[in-house]
Amino acid sequence: MLQGPMDDHPDHIGPYRLLRVLGEGGMGIVYEAEQRVTVRRKVAVKVMKPGLDTKEVIARFEAERQALAVMEHPGIAKVLDAGATEGGRPYFVMELVRGQPLRDYADARKLSIRERLELFVRVCHAVQHAHHKGVIHRDLKPSNILVEEREGTATPRVIDFGIAKATGQRLSEVTLVTQLGQALGTPAYMSPEQAEASGLDVDMRTDVYSLGVTLYELLVGRLPIDPAEVGAQGFMYQLLMRESDPPTPSTKYRTLEGEYRSAVATFRRTDPSGLRKELTGDLDSIVMKAMEKDRDRRYDAVSALAQDIRRHLRHEPVWASSPNVAYRVRKFVRRHRVGVMAGAAMATGLVGGSVLATAGMIRARNAERNAAAEGAAAREIADFLEGVFVGSDPYAAPGEITAREILDNGAEKIRTELDGQPETQARLMNVIGNVYGSLGLYDVAASMLESSLALREDLYDGDHPGVAESASDLATLYVQQGEYEKAEPLYKRGLAIRERLHGPDHLDVAESFNNMATLYHERGQFSEAELFLRKALAIREDALGPTDTTVANTLDNLAVVSGILRNNTEAEALFQRALGIRESTLGPDHPDVASSLSNLGAAYWRQGEFSKAEPLLLRALAIWEKRLGPEHLDVANALNNLASNYLDQGRATEAEPLLRRALAIREAKLDPDHPLVATSLNNLATLYYTSERVAEAAPLFQTALTIWEKKLEPDHPNLQAAFSNLGRVYWKLDKLGEAEPLTRRALAILEQDDHPKPLDLGWEMLSLADIYRDQARYSDAESLYRRAIVLLEDSLPGDPLITEALTSYTTSLRRSGNTRAADSLDARAAAVSPPEEHLPDSLP
Repeated sequence: MLQGPMDDHPDHIGPYRLLRVLGEGGMGIVYEAEQRVTVRRKVAVKVMKPGLDTKEVIARFEAERQALAVMEHPGIAKVLDAGATEGGRPYFVMELVRGQPLRDYADARKLSIRERLELFVRVCHAVQHAHHKGVIHRDLKPSNILVEEREGTATPRVIDFGIAKATGQRLSEVTLVTQLGQALGTPAYMSPEQAEASGLDVDMRTDVYSLGVTLYELLVGRLPIDPAEVGAQGFMYQLLMRESDPPTPSTKYRTLEGEYRSAVATFRRTDPSGLRKELTGDLDSIVMKAMEKDRDRRYDAVSALAQDIRRHLRHEPVWASSPNVAYRVRKFVRRHRVGVMAGAAMATGLVGGSVLATAGMIRARNAERNAAAEGAAAREIADFLEGVFVGSDPYAAPGEITAREILDNGAEKIRTELDGQPETQARLMNVIGNVYGSLGLYDVAASMLESSLALREDLYDGDHPGVAESASDLATLYVQQGEYEKAEPLYKRGLAIRERLHGPDHLDVAESFNNMATLYHERGQFSEAELFLRKALAIREDALGPTDTTVANTLDNLAVVSGILRNNTEAEALFQRALGIRESTLGPDHPDVASSLSNLGAAYWRQGEFSKAEPLLLRALAIWEKRLGPEHLDVANALNNLASNYLDQGRATEAEPLLRRALAIREAKLDPDHPLVATSLNNLATLYYTSERVAEAAPLFQTALTIWEKKLEPDHPNLQAAFSNLGRVYWKLDKLGEAEPLTRRALAILEQDDHPKPLDLGWEMLSLADIYRDQARYSDAESLYRRAIVLLEDSLPGDPLITEALTSYTTSLRRSGNTRAADSLDARAAAVSPPEEHLPDSLP
């Protein structure tokens, strides 16, 4: 039934039967109603209050209706219908949100500070969606953020866009005018620019301010400035005084009365000392940056606020804090306490191509790890090891890498001094194992990670996040070592544990999806890799927002695979987006930025845009050399990419020293039969071949083939090209007996592909036809020549390779005595550009 006298409210509005009043605002009344036409359901109906018929009010109401209509996000209530009452008052119908206001929900369930922050981040994502649609809310506060529980998961829903302002489109045919001196919004949460009645000049940062106040209240239980305590005039004075700021959250909390202060801590599942400690530092800085009175000093977007909270939750340095050395050291050690991998990502960008391909796959790593609280002994050990870890991880601290002996000393301390604390020992072994892996020290990394997994398997029965973490990190190391068969069961185990523990849409599950994609990429199963990456991207974008660095990692990986699958336009767009995120969040000289630069440069190279590729590749090389040292594996990848660009322009003299240096780094850092060593051998052999140094190319191609046969699946694209390359070299050396079986195997792999590329098939058929011709097997050669020419003309009309095929076919016909057919082909060959020597395929 309706609240209040029946005669104060209508029974129906349009086809909706009104049940009760849900709430009243300055402009409208919201009812719970029942829809019986078309579909039977409960809805919320908002109708303008009687008497509010000015143009400004009607315009605002219409703006709200249309603002909601353009948005599609689980955190924003959907608009279902709109109309006008018989008396002409506009109304619109929304899905009914059965939830509690944000602060009430958090207090009722005694959410911890971490849980409150995670819930608040989801609110930010909804508001950011509105901003992407060109709509500013302008009245964000806890009562306009309702929290529902859906299948046990808290889902915040932003409501009441009643005074929303369109920023990128016209939301109403009626001009929306804010009268001079009329401030829109709820005073306690409004930004200074709103309070100054400059409503036409507000932008997205006004919502950032309101969210900052909302977060302040969510953390402390009190407003930074409460109009009820200081009065309306006092509040406006304090809000508009640019020289003074409200107290920080931790300061405000310390000033609360003792009994109330204890109650606030209890509602956050801690004690006063613990709550004060949690608020002091990062959270003070984040909230105060969001509430900066000068909007130019605020976060410039809600997504930036959400990202900084995520960084705090991951124990990473936040943008709101001063990035001094001591602060970064504390953050580094804190990350290690909870078992977070030290290295953010180590990039080995891969782009396929017909001449010289780049090396590897981005090893994007997700730093989202949730660990149980640790005891005092574990914290003391982590503090003791602080100096051991900090300088040794190039991804966590700028500057040169500390001496290897310091890292080894830390590893020895973990093994010997923590022998009686297996849980802490296992966690720190996992941490330091990942540090070794980031430095390319794979053998010792494997020892630490294998020990960590064994300890955790002994400690925990059944599914446990620590087992999933150790299994996944060890599998990543195996992938880096080229041990793909050893990696697969570990990755699958980690994924299964995480799905059982967290469900299908958790960030840890997204990390496992990314891991599986990395493995499938390295094994040449690119369609499978793409599927897993798209799943990972969907989870991460939904949970972290579109501009998180973890999202950038996935974008970079997806771009690599998309480029291999020949979707060059999508690959370039994804690379550009990933680069933009990383540069804006990590700075211009971060190793992950170098990864994006290298990958984007390689994509340009692959499309023949050499002048666009070169500066990006040079910049990537410079960053990696500076941050990781001249002998790091990522430097080898950068050298390989740059050499690819040079070689495809005919600049072999410049490419050769780069390829030799890349090979030397990989041989020094990796096992002799590592797939990346084969890559460098193959690429250097390609240079020799194209420089007419065929005899020098042969042993390098052979060694690369031997390694790949041992390490890769029998239908891997790398293996196919290795057979092709070596077969072509032996043909050049007139070793037809050795050339034929190699070329036949290369062709067989291509023909087994569900979607073979016409150019690759045509080239391989042409190579085998040349061998048959020189073996005087003219009938076999003729069949292959015909098939090859059809494929090449369909996929590369006018290409010099067609001339090469026609010329070779003509030679075969003349040798077989069919001069008439040969003469007719001569005319076709003359119509195409002069023949050129085709370069052998090369691989990452």
